[in-house]
Amino acid sequence: MGRIYNIALDSIYFSIAGSANASLTYIVNWDAIMPQGSYKMTWSYNSDVNPYPATDIYVMGIALSLGANSCYTVKGLSTNSTTFIGFTQIVPFGTSSYMFANQNTNPPIYLTQRPNQNNVLVQHCNGVDTTSSFSSPIPVSYVLTLSFEAVD
Repeated sequence: MGRIYNIALDSIYFSIAGSANASLTYIVNWDAIMPQGSYKMTWSYNSDVNPYPATDIYVMGIALSLGANSCYTVKGLSTNSTTFIGFTQIVPFGTSSYMFANQNTNPPIYLTQRPNQNNVLVQHCNGVDTTSSFSSPIPVSYVLTLSFEAVD
């Protein structure tokens, strides 16, 4: 197991606003945080409690612009590189619920190099379609924690 670097992106402390919380940009100085190299990235996500009925199902994907993605989507006969990193799931909480994801709900992502874009865009999208913002209510606040483990 290599050295691990954890980075928390809190929707309250974004750098550049997008449309509501559907897309927020964070400025990350990767040079100051971690050295160049290959990494295994896992992530977790927790939102605040939302007025989603606990009986509803939402397919909210998370897309992340790191500049070093190894994710692909298949649409019809086409395979494309994507910024999509996985899904959140709805968790009942009383009569409401919250959105959640962790390393057990999405597979890891392997990066051949450290992220190279300092402007990290976090998007809530409809499924794997990173061009379409999530249409149901976006969480008022969330924390997305990225965990990068150095690999050889």
